[in-house]
Amino acid sequence: MESARTSCLVNWPTLNYQDNQDTFRLIHMASQMIGKIKLTLCSEVNHWWHVTLHVTPTGLTTGLLHYHRFSFEIRMDLVDHLIVIKTSDGGRETIELKDSSVSDLYKKLFSSLSSLGIHIKIWGVPVETEDRVPFEKDKKVRSYNKETVENFVWILNDTERVLEEIRSKFLGKVSPIHFFWGSFDLSVMFFSGKKAPEHGPVPNVGRSVVLEAYSHEGCSMGFWPGMGYGEAAFFSYIYPEPANYKSYKIKPEQAKYSDQLMEFILPYSEVEQSGSDKMIHDFFSSSLQGAFELAGWDKSLLKNIRK
Repeated sequence: MESARTSCLVNWPTLNYQDNQDTFRLIHMASQMIGKIKLTLCSEVNHWWHVTLHVTPTGLTTGLLHYHRFSFEIRMDLVDHLIVIKTSDGGRETIELKDSSVSDLYKKLFSSLSSLGIHIKIWGVPVETEDRVPFEKDKKVRSYNKETVENFVWILNDTERVLEEIRSKFLGKVSPIHFFWGSFDLSVMFFSGKKAPEHGPVPNVGRSVVLEAYSHEGCSMGFWPGMGYGEAAFFSYIYPEPANYKSYKIKPEQAKYSDQLMEFILPYSEVEQSGSDKMIHDFFSSSLQGAFELAGWDKSLLKNIRK
């Protein structure tokens, strides 16, 4: 029997990656700048969990960051269209998100940090993307579509809500639901508890990053707006990929295995048309079930996942 939460109606908004690549480039690079600041300040945690951003009602946040004798937070408020920096001693700086270049955004961010007494250096080159123009040199003025980023936040919030329900059914080691600013996706990863074989190279991703991220067997799922694929989609994969994975009867029927990405894809457009949570709940549930059916995970880790 489906719960009210599982089957609730949702007005999934339109999200067109192809028509808004400038907008996504701006917020992607903004998230990378902010994420690199967090990387500089935080102690290392397994699988790079210490570098991720987290969803808020209005966007993304670094969470609490410590700097010498005070603390601060950087938020990407994609509803008020601001980057907001707040410190524990009452300091506050804002940067408007609007049509601009990556270079201009980069300069404003670090000028604002400096005015608050925060002096940090980062490696100013994008990661996990084919366009590796350094932030400071990316001077092309890009359009910023407010409606697009507001819809993006809406999708992140509703996706996290469904992932929370799936995550609650798992009794083993599982990551937070968090946002990776390199690949620009919201995801969660479940672990079998066993070590994994060494992962092969991944384009545009550092070797040390890959080896740490995939050191143990895992099943990952989440959402991204289209980078590297061309359209917004929900995704899932198991590492290492089990035998016969491509032919696995994942739910719903609209989900297909991508040979390009080596993972299952559920196009966001299908979910938008459905008008409910059920399709992505089925997709995420079925994805995790596949780890038990195909990869031989210990079934005692599974509390009560719906088939």
